[in-house]
Amino acid sequence: MSYDKELIIHKLERWDRFITNYHLPDWDSIPDLGLYMDQVVVLLVQYLSFIPSIPGGKESFVTSSAINNYVRLKIMPAPVKRKYYRVHIAYLIMILTMKQSISISDVQKIIPADIPEEVWAEVAQGVSLTHAYALYRAAAGAADAKARSLNRVNAERSAPLGTEGDPTDALTQEQVENMSPQAVKKNYNRILASMRNWRL
Repeated sequence: MSYDKELIIHKLERWDRFITNYHLPDWDSIPDLGLYMDQVVVLLVQYLSFIPSIPGGKESFVTSSAINNYVRLKIMPAPVKRKYYRVHIAYLIMILTMKQSISISDVQKIIPADIPEEVWAEVAQGVSLTHAYALYRAAAGAADAKARSLNRVNAERSAPLGTEGDPTDALTQEQVENMSPQAVKKNYNRILASMRNWRL
């Protein structure tokens, strides 16, 4: 099979010029007024003009059934009362762009299903989605680590319940109420063990 080198070079150069000058829409330029499905499809065709239509088909690269499928697969959030907002359109731009080179199951693994509002707020301030989400995950990981550390420290400091004293050493609620603060501190573990027998 022979190829026309000049034709191929011409097409590659044209593609290179197009990609060099092409930019995805900024966050603020994506409408956030609640669009219906057919409006979303038209908008995505405009935004993603670099994606070719299905060869030999009358359908565009994006269809309402495909969008419904992405929602059903939980790759993107569901519309709000059948309307799609800026967040939905941003998800669709990511999904449709990635879908050109990887399978939908791989896209599903890559895109987090529930990007929090605070990440989208950062994106609205000009931070890239990747950077904003990475910062969110790092902060969440740090908060989780801090909580685990505090739980470990608290577990080490607290006495195990029910391991000290025998039932005959149990104190009544009335006895504890009449104790001085020093006596409560001194008998703390015994009080905790006794409390399990109280009817509150």
